[in-house]
Amino acid sequence: MIDLKPCPFCGSAILKMYKTRTASRGTGAHSVYIKCQKCHARGPKVAIGIGDDPEKELTAAAGAWNNRI
Repeated sequence: MIDLKPCPFCGSAILKMYKTRTASRGTGAHSVYIKCQKCHARGPKVAIGIGDDPEKELTAAAGAWNNRI
């Protein structure tokens, strides 16, 4: 289980990871990020390679969310 810091704007702990495609379609590469479900603040997108497992995706997105300025 990965602990996520609460939202820096509203303090909510209701957070969700999202996955988006990258510009290069057909490659299987994508980006992941964490988004607050209350105020919709979004963490930085993290590029993920082809075939990465869901645990690695969550770890990358959580790291970006937790290490924000």
